[in-house]
Amino acid sequence: MVLVFAMVTGATFAYLTSKASKVTNTFVSGGFGTIELREFNDDGNNETIDWFTGITTEEKKNEYTVVPGVNITKNPTVKFTFDDDKPITNAYIFVTIEYNTSDDYYKWYYTTGRQLIAKVDGTDCLTVNIAQVWNVVSSANDKIVLCYGDENAARAISADLGETKIFANLNGDTDKTIAVSSNMTEDMCENMNNETNKAKYNLDISAYAIQSESFADASAAWSALQAELSA
Repeated sequence: MVLVFAMVTGATFAYLTSKASKVTNTFVSGGFGTIELREFNDDGNNETIDWFTGITTEEKKNEYTVVPGVNITKNPTVKFTFDDDKPITNAYIFVTIEYNTSDDYYKWYYTTGRQLIAKVDGTDCLTVNIAQVWNVVSSANDKIVLCYGDENAARAISADLGETKIFANLNGDTDKTIAVSSNMTEDMCENMNNETNKAKYNLDISAYAIQSESFADASAAWSALQAELSA
């Protein structure tokens, strides 16, 4: 049985911005910085997929086998590097997580407790917690928007952001971030693996950076970034 998590694509922006998407994609505006997105392979050895740079249309998908009661290693990680030692502007770092809610029985849903939960045949079976270094800017229309900072507030960065996880670890320093219910039955596993239902468990993750100067707060910066994305 396979659980698929995918990354998506984007464009170049008028504001000073940078976007990493699909794990394999990095979008850069000159004189600002580079944002990147990666995660470990699920091989038990913490071997990494390389940081990817440059614009590519290649789509990266990681697939995960789900076993009742066995937590899953998944650790999408964001990194941002300013182009200069003395940045010309601070930056907001955003992450989006998109998910499918088209079916009441087979879908992810978000709770105010900063959790993404997957329903299988109407029963909660998979749980993901958002790491505390991310502030939830919004959680509507099948998309969670996160901004770097903490649980209580987003904040702009003035220095490079090292490798920063999006999901919270379940146990200490391990990279297991998806809790799998031990109450999953054989029928639930079969329903999740059904070709019609598989795509309903995708999580599409993208990362963005945008200048902070000229914006009143992170929400205003995100609104401007959305306008650029849709232009």
